[in-house]
Amino acid sequence: MSLTVYLGIDVGSVTTKLALVDETGKYVDSIMLKTAGKPVLAVQTGLSKLYAKRLTEYDVKGVGTTGSGRALAGSLVGADVVKNEITAITNVTDKYKAIIENGDADPSTTLPQFNEELKSAGIDNIIEDMQKQVDEWLANK
Repeated sequence: MSLTVYLGIDVGSVTTKLALVDETGKYVDSIMLKTAGKPVLAVQTGLSKLYAKRLTEYDVKGVGTTGSGRALAGSLVGADVVKNEITAITNVTDKYKAIIENGDADPSTTLPQFNEELKSAGIDNIIEDMQKQVDEWLANK
């Protein structure tokens, strides 16, 4: 008997993360490894490691990719969804820019909505990835 899962792959410049969730969105398994300038190898290694430690067979129903290597990873694994967090954040910013700059909205409700939409678009992932790059640069300085 196999477990139906969905696979998410986040290929960044510093790390590559792979995660599996079941049909209800419940966490099944994940792995994180250094991209080390070789995103294809990182995805292949991540998939191999996830497969090696599985407790049951997986029936993968969908795959989504994100991060700077999203298109490459998406073509490598045949992803159903390739999410561009930068574009998603730009769309959110464009939506709110004029009303915030012109004072056409109540900041007590508009700013929390704006922040929530930025989080949904993936801004925390971008900030985390940028912080890792800064930390790595400082460590090697």
